[in-house]
Amino acid sequence: MNRIVRKTAALALAAAAALVAAPAGAATDVTWSATPLTASSTSIRTDGTLKYAYARGNYTVNGVSFAGVGDKIVNTADCVVWEASGGAGNAVSSPPSDTESGDYKDLLSNGWWANGKDRPIALKNLESGKRYLVQMVAFRNDYTTQSATAPDRTTVAKFAGTGWEYGGSLICQFTAEATTEEFTISYSGQALINAIQVRELPSDEPAGKPAVITVK
Repeated sequence: MNRIVRKTAALALAAAAALVAAPAGAATDVTWSATPLTASSTSIRTDGTLKYAYARGNYTVNGVSFAGVGDKIVNTADCVVWEASGGAGNAVSSPPSDTESGDYKDLLSNGWWANGKDRPIALKNLESGKRYLVQMVAFRNDYTTQSATAPDRTTVAKFAGTGWEYGGSLICQFTAEATTEEFTISYSGQALINAIQVRELPSDEPAGKPAVITVK
């Protein structure tokens, strides 16, 4: 009897461990776009309803409330985890003088950098079957030759430079297939992010053309 009890307990523990170790779901109907930010706070998207939003300070931009997570990298266990092992630090920038003053300008002035190349970003607390939009904002005036490339390997957002004077916005729309979805962003130099928001889209939001993604 004790052997049976021990075996049952072991099987239960193994099942629990498997659930904890389960990989992120493979999102479907995935589309990527990259848009230069402008001098106006209207560059911050307001589609659907806000799920969560984070920045290096507490800001309200275009009606979107970003919760500040301080000088540490974006890593909120229940929402967003931006892999940044191998070095990370504060990115302080100087937006163009005509940038809308207030929270938008402050949001662009403060971010995080990390050693570059491929970095996964995990979006958590999602609902399977629902459609979402994630917007990643990045600006640093001295990163004129650096950029972020989406998992489709063709969509590129720049952080500064000609045509991207206010930075760039990398946007993904997808249908969640699990409570956590993870995408790998590739960086040409230093990895950079100023803010991120996840928004739940209406159920009748038309799906775009699926793209090939890298899921870690």
